[in-house]
Amino acid sequence: MGIADRFQDGDQALLIDQRGKRHLLLLRKGETFHSDRGWITHDTIIGQPDGSWVRTSKNTRYLALRPTLSEYVLDMPRGAQVIYPKDLAMVMFWADIFPGARVLEAGMGSGALTLALLRAVGPEGRVVSYEQREDFCRRALANIQLRMGEVTTLTVRLRPVEEGPQAEARPAGLPRVTLPTGRSFASRRPRGARRACPRARLRARSHGRP
Repeated sequence: MGIADRFQDGDQALLIDQRGKRHLLLLRKGETFHSDRGWITHDTIIGQPDGSWVRTSKNTRYLALRPTLSEYVLDMPRGAQVIYPKDLAMVMFWADIFPGARVLEAGMGSGALTLALLRAVGPEGRVVSYEQREDFCRRALANIQLRMGEVTTLTVRLRPVEEGPQAEARPAGLPRVTLPTGRSFASRRPRGARRACPRARLRARSHGRP
């Protein structure tokens, strides 16, 4: 087992006790995690393999795991209600988000959908997110940075999507998809990629908009 398979300073760790209660941590040397089941130093977890059992000062066992994106979304700090993983999966599928896509997001919330979109479009894609509330924007960006570090494929506009440039909101030749969640997507398939069957196009409610 290499160093990369062990928890390092600055990694995320998900602690799960024997009751199933979960705690999301950012590991820092010298810091301590406290709960009603006792305390445990972060140094105890750092250097341990993913999936290790660690014990608190009250001898309570916790399972230490690297959180998946699904687990992170459920346990990350939030300022607005998040889209849950089962719904994120449906959004990715029905909106046909693929590596290299260019996606417009209306409303960042706490960043759950933005995280999923960034991972789906990959380093060759781009996500443009419009958010009206600065507090939501700050929370979402903090969650994104904690999970992914610095990202170069995200552009954030702190204003209503209706005030965005028309060319960016709906570039020529790009279909706009408005899902029942109220979020809009536009995607472009890379040159040479297989064209989707026209009969498979998503048909969703437009909420009164064209």
